Amino acid sequence: MKKAVFCCLMSALLWCCSDGRYTHKAAREAAEKYYTMLIKGDYKGFVEGYASSENLPEEFRSQLVDATAQFMARDDMRRLVSVEALSDSLLEDSTAYVMLQLHFSDSTSEQVELSLVLLEEGWKMKEDNTIIRNEETNLFVADARCSISSQCTDANAACTS
Repeated sequence: MKKAVFCCLMSALLWCCSDGRYTHKAAREAAEKYYTMLIKGDYKGFVEGYASSENLPEEFRSQLVDATAQFMARDDMRRLVSVEALSDSLLEDSTAYVMLQLHFSDSTSEQVELSLVLLEEGWKMKEDNTIIRNEETNLFVADARCSISSQCTDANAACTS
């Protein structure tokens, strides 16, 4: 009897504390939302979707928006027309990994994984996501991060405090 009461109490507690954000559906919808922002040209919204974006200086945030716009202007990315969440994994540490299928106008597709973290305001992208894959832009982003919060000894080196 005590086990049954305990199970009921735990179930009620979990149900009350959960507001529907820590679900497979919510994680998939968030991942699709961020890539849909890219497709629609809402690069500012996309950058604001990163977990620590509100802590970034406005100048750096603006540089990330510009870098994202430059990346999406590339021939291969301009053909991106839709996104679909295929699968996901929810971890106990409020992290989700969502596998997305990117569809291009030439009928090709590509799969990418987007890692998310659940914060008070909902699912946000983790900083380890890199849609900007070309080396020049990565160096630009690395240099900008270093100049804001730390010192870099080398463009390819990690920032040091």
